[in-house]
Amino acid sequence: MISIVIPTYNRAAHLERLFWQVDKAMKQMGEYYELIIVDDASKDTTSLVIRKLCKINHCIKGIILSDNVGQQNATLAGIRHAAGEIVVTLDDDLKYDPATIKQLLEVYRQGYDVVYGKVVKEKRRGFRSLGTAFKESLLFLLCKKPKDVQLTSYKVMGGPVLAHICEDNHEKVYLSARLLQKTQNIINVKIADNNENLESTYSWCQLVEITYNILKYYGPKPFNNRIKNKRAQYHIKEFIQ
Repeated sequence: MISIVIPTYNRAAHLERLFWQVDKAMKQMGEYYELIIVDDASKDTTSLVIRKLCKINHCIKGIILSDNVGQQNATLAGIRHAAGEIVVTLDDDLKYDPATIKQLLEVYRQGYDVVYGKVVKEKRRGFRSLGTAFKESLLFLLCKKPKDVQLTSYKVMGGPVLAHICEDNHEKVYLSARLLQKTQNIINVKIADNNENLESTYSWCQLVEITYNILKYYGPKPFNNRIKNKRAQYHIKEFIQ
């Protein structure tokens, strides 16, 4: 079985459309799947949409978090509840077309530990492009990231890598940094941009925070060892199935 994990925040208006895209893609592939949608304490009616989707399709699980913990921690919550031997992580902004999951799976099954989807000719605002470049350089220095691989939130992984990610107990996690501690057997697959791409909810401040957390929790061991977690990674308010 394949588990598809989608963290979401304030996407009530678009979540149902995303589900139907995922469902269509997986049925065309003939793959048995489950969809885990993690609501990162949205302020809109996202949780109600998840509840509705769970009623109309038994493949869907909903996780409602008590507090907003960010995309990475919310994704971790979903991965820990995944029943599949292969996990796909996908954004909620329709940037990545679920139909391209087939391409990633085909390459993953060639023997890679992690396969990242990379949009061809991706358009980013200036600060996002700069922030991403700095983050990639930091992960190259700290975690031995292969230079020719671009890390994205859209990825396929399984096996020991999943177990390693689930064991991460840092207060603020960064999944790609964690998996790079386990493997460098990773690769990009180039995919076309989805025409329905919504505006990203990431701000400059959030990008800075992510970069800081990578250094703080995945940096040199002498610094890392002094870190004491003060808060839980997340609290699950409700599990819907």
